[in-house]
Amino acid sequence: MLQAQISRALILDCTQASLVWLNSTTMMAKCFFFANSGHLQKNVNRKNFQAETQAQLFGHHTMTAESFYVDAFRAREETGVLGRMVDVLGNSMSTGQISIARLYATLNGNPTLGRKVDIVPTRGTPDFFPEHRQLSSKSQGTEVEHIMRSLNPQADDLSNVHSNLWSQAFINSESETSNYRSMLATVPQSGLIPDTSLGKKLNMIYRLILLRDERSVDRDVFACQLGGFDHHFSLKSALPDKFSEIDGALKGFRDALSAEGLWNQVTLVMTSEFGRSITQNSSGGTDHGWGQNQLVMGGAINGGRILGKHPDNYSLQDEHVTGRGAWIPTTSNDAFWVGITQWFGITSEMGLNYVLPNLENFGCSLFSEADMYSGGTATVSGCGGESVQMKQRFFITEPRLLNPDEQKSFCKKIVD
Repeated sequence: MLQAQISRALILDCTQASLVWLNSTTMMAKCFFFANSGHLQKNVNRKNFQAETQAQLFGHHTMTAESFYVDAFRAREETGVLGRMVDVLGNSMSTGQISIARLYATLNGNPTLGRKVDIVPTRGTPDFFPEHRQLSSKSQGTEVEHIMRSLNPQADDLSNVHSNLWSQAFINSESETSNYRSMLATVPQSGLIPDTSLGKKLNMIYRLILLRDERSVDRDVFACQLGGFDHHFSLKSALPDKFSEIDGALKGFRDALSAEGLWNQVTLVMTSEFGRSITQNSSGGTDHGWGQNQLVMGGAINGGRILGKHPDNYSLQDEHVTGRGAWIPTTSNDAFWVGITQWFGITSEMGLNYVLPNLENFGCSLFSEADMYSGGTATVSGCGGESVQMKQRFFITEPRLLNPDEQKSFCKKIVD
């Protein structure tokens, strides 16, 4: 799996849109769209989705969390899918977790393991004592520095555990910020990536990938975000500019990495909290939906296909429409993360189940590394053979919904 001195990088870009540039034959061959995909606890339809879904559907905050966690029953409480990957691989190789501009929960791993997420602004890491920012004079800047250093000196007999922890965290942060600043000074921005909001974030990721040796990492996970797609009104006039920004940023990012011979070592996942309603509202926009069409792209992707199943009609009476114009996903987020996790180096059943705790609720409706990547060999255990139809009954003493463990246990027994 490990490509001599070259880290594999996985980037999560939370963006609610599709792409125009990808219409080109060259790029379509290196990407997938996952049709009508999204957060699911299990496969549901319009009759049972409310009873069988614990998440607060259609809310930005709650559904963003679901897209970051990919852990419907919170088996790995408050950890994200990228963070759990690092939890597994961090035992055998050097890993990096970097969030661009702000912290995204998808990068959070098990807090007891002590691995941290670095936050790097798009402009680079600023000096903690910038004399030219919000300070009236150079002397005032010196005074601020003196105060901070006096508050965080070497521990003495009067120090306590809380002050020591605070001071050490401050010193470590200042040191790491300085290290990032020194490293980034040696790598210029790529002129191939446009100077847009998303372009600036991808340019920073590009520079950090080039610094993989200096950072001594074998595997990297990054996260960034682009907002501005909540088009409840004026969708037709507002969306083209967002498409254009995504189009240019992704093309430039691909071109910059290709020029460095690194595109085959990168997978980019473009996802969102939810899709939009298939019906237009009275303001010329669309409202919050559920199922969406998500994108995975990279140099090693064996693409040019749409995986999953797009609805074959737009009837509001379809079994996968909630009744308010929102499609119920027919492909879970878990499904495409299987192949990505395997490509990233986690192929054991134990490792996969740690990263994706709800896999057993989806049987063989999953996409493996062999399905998604050129030369991919990892498959989904127990899948790919002859199909067998059967009926199973689960007897309980009183009418009730199965709890998460019962659901997963029942599904696992059927697959086995």
